[in-house]
Amino acid sequence: MEDTTSKLRNLTKLGAVEFLEMGRLIKEAEEQKPWKAWELMNLTKEQWLAGELSIPPSVARDAKDAYLYLGHFTNFDGLTTGKIRLILPKLRDGEKVEIWFLEATGLPYRDLRDEINEKKNKENCKHDWKKVIKESWECSKCNRRIYTDPNKKEL
Repeated sequence: MEDTTSKLRNLTKLGAVEFLEMGRLIKEAEEQKPWKAWELMNLTKEQWLAGELSIPPSVARDAKDAYLYLGHFTNFDGLTTGKIRLILPKLRDGEKVEIWFLEATGLPYRDLRDEINEKKNKENCKHDWKKVIKESWECSKCNRRIYTDPNKKEL
């Protein structure tokens, strides 16, 4: 049990792989129930995570769910913790894991966020749609995108 606790404590700065590893360890901890070892304190799992490990319950839940949904994949290139947390509501709603995994690994964070919001807006609106073309400028070196003309002089 102490081994799981020390491993979890070491995963404070999270990348995608570490986030999934945290989820695996939290699932393992749920089976071992290390918070029960603190009999005098009578801790709950949430109190143990927050007090002993400084892991908020929402982060623990997201990490565990991420592991359950995505833990079977082997190539996490292009995947970040932010992207994982962005697609988790879709996965929890029963949408196809493989599709959202490919979207998350293939798109930059902002494009993935826009894709999710666009689908949500399309599903929630029953009105007619009109075409609007949005101009953007992209840096030729770092690929950052902005929506205001960088060449236009401000007054």
